[in-house]
Amino acid sequence: MREHTIAAWCKISNWDDELQALQTRTTHNLRQFLHTELRTCVLSLEMARLHLDQNNLGAAQQEYSVTERGLSTIDHFLPRAPEVAEKMDSPLKELRKSLADLASELALVTQR
Repeated sequence: MREHTIAAWCKISNWDDELQALQTRTTHNLRQFLHTELRTCVLSLEMARLHLDQNNLGAAQQEYSVTERGLSTIDHFLPRAPEVAEKMDSPLKELRKSLADLASELALVTQR
């Protein structure tokens, strides 16, 4: 009679190795995602400033929103990668300050 249990189908010793490899890949992918999201936020903030300089308020506000959503995404996932959090602390503070400055500029422009 053939055994149809998970333990028989997967060797238990390989199962632990596969789980460890999956965890390693997941951690790597999360780090890469967070760094990519940070770069995307920086680029969208730069685009917002460029649009504002060109008096294209609608596009500037749209890029501002993209940056805000990106920061929210980073805030959501960063606690899952504490080894990345310390490295991203300074760039994130700088980005948040730049975003706040841009918000002030946008508010001044919309009041005119």
